[in-house]
Amino acid sequence: MRSVPVLIAGLKTRDRIAAFAAGATFCERRGMTMDDDRLRPTRRAFLKAAGVALFSLAAGYPLVRALVREPKPIEPAATDGWALPSAPPWPPAVGRERRIRLVVTRDVVRLPGGPSFPAFRVNGRFPAPEIRATEGDRLIIDVVNRTDAPLTFHWHGVHTPPAMDGVPFVSQEPIPPGETFVYSFVAAPRGTRWYHAHVDEVRQIPLGLFGPFIIDPPAGEAEGRPEESGGRPWEAEAEAILMLHTLGPDPENNPVGALTEGSGPVGGMGGMMGGPGRMGGMGRMGGMGGGVPPNLLYLVNGLPAASFPPLRVPEGGRLRLRLINASATEPFWLEAPGAHFLVDHVDGNALPEPVPFGDLFLAPAERIDAWFVAERSGTFAIRSKIPGQEALRISVEVAKADGESITPSDRGGGSHLPGTAESWSYWALAGGAGTALPAVDRVVPMVLSGGMMMPVWTINGEAYPRVTPTRIGAGERVRLELFNHSMVDHPMHLHGHTFWVTSIQGVPLRRPIPKDTVNVRPMERMTIDFVANNPGRWLFHCHQLVHMEQGMATLIEYRKQA
Repeated sequence: MRSVPVLIAGLKTRDRIAAFAAGATFCERRGMTMDDDRLRPTRRAFLKAAGVALFSLAAGYPLVRALVREPKPIEPAATDGWALPSAPPWPPAVGRERRIRLVVTRDVVRLPGGPSFPAFRVNGRFPAPEIRATEGDRLIIDVVNRTDAPLTFHWHGVHTPPAMDGVPFVSQEPIPPGETFVYSFVAAPRGTRWYHAHVDEVRQIPLGLFGPFIIDPPAGEAEGRPEESGGRPWEAEAEAILMLHTLGPDPENNPVGALTEGSGPVGGMGGMMGGPGRMGGMGRMGGMGGGVPPNLLYLVNGLPAASFPPLRVPEGGRLRLRLINASATEPFWLEAPGAHFLVDHVDGNALPEPVPFGDLFLAPAERIDAWFVAERSGTFAIRSKIPGQEALRISVEVAKADGESITPSDRGGGSHLPGTAESWSYWALAGGAGTALPAVDRVVPMVLSGGMMMPVWTINGEAYPRVTPTRIGAGERVRLELFNHSMVDHPMHLHGHTFWVTSIQGVPLRRPIPKDTVNVRPMERMTIDFVANNPGRWLFHCHQLVHMEQGMATLIEYRKQA
C-alpha cells in the first residue's frame, strides 16, 4: 500500500480506510481536484483576486503571501540576555526500564445522567489511564488493538524519536485491528504531558483515546514549583489531574458535536482586542465561528462535570492542578471566584517564575499547572467564563479543622496571593515587552487561512497532505513566523520539540514562553522559535481537530546530512 497521510475530511471512517487501501491522494479522497473552488486560500483573498481566481489557484502560496504580507516581518536581532536552549531532545536512559501494556477495546460507555454510546476503552478505562514515569526512564509500551479500526498513539509534548511519534504514514503505519505495536522511548522532558489517538482524531479522541502522561523529575530534583517568600518550595497537600473534554449530544454519530465544515467553533473577533496576546473583552465570542455548539457534554476525567466528585483540600492546604484541555474543538476559560491561580508551568514546561492570574484560558491541547492555596474553609467552584459552558463546574471543598462538611458557596476560599491578578494572556505570562528577538538561523513564514464557509484550512495556501515540507538543518535555530489570516483561533502544535513564543503582534516578549502548543488568535501575528535538535520528519498542525482534518497541517523535515 502506498503511504499517504491520514488527515481527511468529509468521509466516514469506513470510506477513509477504503481510500487508504486504494492509495488515494487527499484531493481524490475528497472528490476534489486542484481546480476545485474549495481549495481557495481565504474569502478575503478570493475577493481581492476575484478577477484572476484561476491564476490565484495556480500561483499558490506566493500569491497568498503577497496578499497578506503586512505587517512587516520582524528581522532577527540579538537578544538582551536570552538565547534558545540547545539541550538534546531527550536524556540518556538513566532510569529504570518499564514495560506498559495498553489494550484498546470497543465497548458501550454509560455516562451518569447522560447518554450511552459505543466508545473506546484502554485497559477497560474511559478515557485512557494515567501513565506516570520518571524522567530518564526507558519506556516500552505495547499497544494492543482489539478494535475494528486502525489506530496509533501520539505522546503529546514528549520528545520521542520520530519513528515513535505516532503520526500515521509519517512515523508509522496505523496499527491494524488485531495487531500490536511496540513504542519505545525515553520519558522526557519532565512535566504534564498527555497521549492521544492520531488516526481519525475527530472520532477517536472524543470517544476516549486519550489520557494523562505525567513525567516526574528524578528523585531529589525540583520540578520548578513556586516558592514562598522564605524560599521554601511549596509542597502540595493535594494534586488533581483534570482532563477537560467534550462530547456532542449524539456521540455515536457526531462526537465533536460541532460543525464539520467552515470556520468551526474556536475563535472569534475578541482576539483582536486587548493588546498583544490578551483575551480581549469578548474572549472567543462575537466573531464568525465563535459560538459554542449547542448541547455539548462537558466532561472531567470521563465524567459529566455535575457528577465529578469535589476536590478536597485541608484548611490551609495547597492544591496543585494539572489542567489538560483534551477537547477536540473547545477552549476553556476558567475562574474560581474568591481565589486566584499561581501558574508555574505551561504545556508541562517550567516558567522562570510563577505568575498569578485571576483566570486561566486553555485552547485545545494546551496544559497549565496552577497552584491554589486555600486559607479559609468553604466550598467554591472552578467554572468556565464562556457563555454556553455553564455546565463545566468543579467543586473544591476546603475542610474545617474538625473535618465537618462545608455548606456550598462560590466564595469562601482564599489563595494567599496578591489581592488582584491579571486575566489570562500570553502577554502577562511573558512579563510584557522585551527589547529584541533572539538571533536565529532561519525564518519560515507560515500563513494560516481558510474557512469562511469553505471546508478547507491551509498553511501557506496548501492543505495537508498536499504540502511542501519545510526543510531545516540539524542544529539550526529556527523561527516560525505565524500569521493567522482567518477569523477563528488556531492552536498550533509542533511534534517532537519544545518551542518558545518570542513575539506577539510584532512586539518581542520579555520572557519567551516555553510551549508545544500555542493559540494564535484571529489576524494575530506571532513568532515561535525552536532548536532543530531532534532530526526527523515532524508534523506541525492545528489542534482544533476539525481544522486539522480539513487540511491545516504541514511537515517539517530535517535535511539529510552529507
